[in-house]
Amino acid sequence: MIRADLEIRRADPSDADAVSGLLRELGHDSPPAKTAQRITRLAGSNRDAIFVAVLDERVSGVAHIHMLPLFQADGHIGRLTALAVAPDCRRQGIGESLVNAAEDFARDGGCERIELTSGDQRTEAHTFYRAIGYSPVSQRFVRSLIRS
Repeated sequence: MIRADLEIRRADPSDADAVSGLLRELGHDSPPAKTAQRITRLAGSNRDAIFVAVLDERVSGVAHIHMLPLFQADGHIGRLTALAVAPDCRRQGIGESLVNAAEDFARDGGCERIELTSGDQRTEAHTFYRAIGYSPVSQRFVRSLIRS
């Protein structure tokens, strides 16, 4: 369900408070000042886009897409690095609208496919991703580079 009263637009630094709250939904503590800095920095990149969903004059969702050149093949891949919708706004087409905007950006940038990571515990998100056509295809391994 795509809502006619939903606005999807690029994020700007004035969205930082709302976006920080949405990122907390994903378990990321991103203070508004840092979020504003990131929005400003990434706005200057032709490989990144941060989209917000505005419903009833409220930022109710956010998505970030990054395009990476492939080494093993020609072309690029889009990486959806963040997608969050306010809990009281879920199941209203907001997430799908944000994903569509991210996919359009990636497609226009020459990406042939898009990938994302979702924590094992986020089973509702996995159901959503499957419902909009995403499939689990591999495992992701992570190692911290920060030395203690």
